Amino acid sequence: MSSYDRVEFAPLWPAGFHPLTVSQIRDLCVDSFPLSETRKGLLDSLEVVIGMLEQAGVPGVIWLNGSFVTEKINPTDIDFIFVVESQVYDDGTREQKEILDALTGNEIWKPPMLCDCNVAYLDPPEQQGTSTVLAYWEKRFGLSVNDKAPKGIVQIEVISQMSQ
Repeated sequence: MSSYDRVEFAPLWPAGFHPLTVSQIRDLCVDSFPLSETRKGLLDSLEVVIGMLEQAGVPGVIWLNGSFVTEKINPTDIDFIFVVESQVYDDGTREQKEILDALTGNEIWKPPMLCDCNVAYLDPPEQQGTSTVLAYWEKRFGLSVNDKAPKGIVQIEVISQMSQ
């Protein structure tokens, strides 16, 4: 193992995309780890972020990554990207822009949240770049760091409460 390699734990999902609810994620990523001291708090933090996005009317999809979606007992953070149409930001309200800026500025990394996140903005269909953005994140999240073995990407749909 080189100095750049790190211990990687087995992924909880096989290769491919896995659209799940927060409840389903709680079952496998929290309840299945009764000895974990960190998992519940991490998922609670993610639920706060989801609530903020829904309340602000920002629809999109969260892609989870990192040790939270592996067999590691006590992950230190929850890694994700939020995939959203760029028009939501461009034409968005002040509140929508603030929550998206907080995600890209990683302002929710600080305790107690401990979310390591970013935003993947999707261009309108008539513009180039969307497939490149998603391909980048799919490669980064869909392969292990050390041996590049395929692993699953958990997705959570975020629905705008403003459209309900």
